[in-house]
Amino acid sequence: MEFKDKLNFLMKITQVSNKELSKAIAVDPSLVSLLRSGKRKPPQNNIHIINMANFFVKKLTHQYQRTALAEAMNISAVKKDLPKELLAKHITSWLQSKDDIISQIVESINNPITIEEDNSNDEIIPENSSLFFFEDQGRKEAINLLSNIINRIDEKSTLLIITESELEWLLEDYQFSKNIQQRIFKTLSRGFQIHQILPSLTNINRLIESLRFWMPIYASGQSMVYYYPRIRDNLVKRSIIVVPNHAALVTTNISSINRNYATLLTTDLKLVDTYARQYEDYLSLCRPAFQFEKQIYRFMDYFEEIYNNNCDVIQFTNCISINSFTYELAEIVCKKGLDKYNINAEYFKKMINETNKHLNKNRLIDLFYLPTCQEVIDGKAMILSSLMPEDVDLRYDLTTYIMHLKSMLNMLKKYDNYYISILPKSMQTNYNMFINDNGIANLISNNHDPILIKIIKNELFEACREELLKIADQYKYNGFAKTRNILYIQEQIDRAEKALNHHKQKSAE
Repeated sequence: MEFKDKLNFLMKITQVSNKELSKAIAVDPSLVSLLRSGKRKPPQNNIHIINMANFFVKKLTHQYQRTALAEAMNISAVKKDLPKELLAKHITSWLQSKDDIISQIVESINNPITIEEDNSNDEIIPENSSLFFFEDQGRKEAINLLSNIINRIDEKSTLLIITESELEWLLEDYQFSKNIQQRIFKTLSRGFQIHQILPSLTNINRLIESLRFWMPIYASGQSMVYYYPRIRDNLVKRSIIVVPNHAALVTTNISSINRNYATLLTTDLKLVDTYARQYEDYLSLCRPAFQFEKQIYRFMDYFEEIYNNNCDVIQFTNCISINSFTYELAEIVCKKGLDKYNINAEYFKKMINETNKHLNKNRLIDLFYLPTCQEVIDGKAMILSSLMPEDVDLRYDLTTYIMHLKSMLNMLKKYDNYYISILPKSMQTNYNMFINDNGIANLISNNHDPILIKIIKNELFEACREELLKIADQYKYNGFAKTRNILYIQEQIDRAEKALNHHKQKSAE
């Protein structure tokens, strides 16, 4: 949606006139009319956009308005108790078309902020007892109690999870979802594992939102994920979390209706064992959603599968990608301790050749974070950070940085099928993703020891692909954006060469 479409949409659902809006943001009504028709570009003065957002938030008094807004912003829900300041911030970003609500959610999930947990309530329920909690708020209380139980378990365990119900109750509460995700990471750091059975697909946008929460957790390599391969009616949805020999949490609701339901939290070991056995029975009917590969030297086989299928590829990485490597750069990198992992220059050269063959026929959209010249000078720019084990410390110096950028620049000029989109640092995650149009998707974690996760389930592939395409559309890659990116790369090369020459001069003195 363009700015004019977003503005018209907001004015329609809030039933606001040009005069009302112009008064609220202190401009002439004729300007509002020009903005709505698209004859005037969005205000350059950021305060006008902020004032617009604050004004519209006050007018969003009915749930049907918030539901319509959520649909337009491509999120699951805009809850009534969402803080007005946060909603205004989201609407401001959406109107500005810089960091829309989708990227904000991605950023907030992939870059967890530090939240001080409320340690004043570390209550747990007594052993061999059961409690019922009602609707969304009760479910959150039950989750908190279960988390407290898990925190008190000394031995390593496996959490058995079935997630059939929608995650609106979790994702629409920003603070709570962040807290829960951090608790999960904390639990995994203690050596726990997660075994999860995914729901069947009912809505691609909901699956994408769910993946934004779960994907960083999957990338830890401590999750085994399965799916039920047959058709289900999705009328009755049940979510279960079982901590064997300790506790179980069970929620059942009708379809996607998030009311009139109860959550059971039990430490009755007979019930816990029953739900654990139910999980195992369900698991016996399921198939793995992922395939894992931990041998780095074998990653190349999976890359070949991505690029050798005569179809377009889109990829999302936390560093400048291997595709724009040069033979010379490969030789330099391989002298840094990669031989013990059976990786030599031929490994990289093969990838370079595969990329060149691919670009002769098919499109490659390369989404990545580009370190700045200053980061290189400060020694903070990692080479292929997502593919390197923890004990291999590869960092750009100005020479290798220039070498890599020049190679990328040549590829952009040589191949019409090669596109890049330079992402902000806030979009960095703990994983990288490579997807082609023939149904193959690989995820590589940024762990101490990288893990490659091949996504097998079709719906997961579609959701991941759709997510990357949205990011590409948001940050632009084709048309004039390609020219802009070429100019930006050249600008970074010029800066780096200037810094390198300055360094040589100082050394000579």
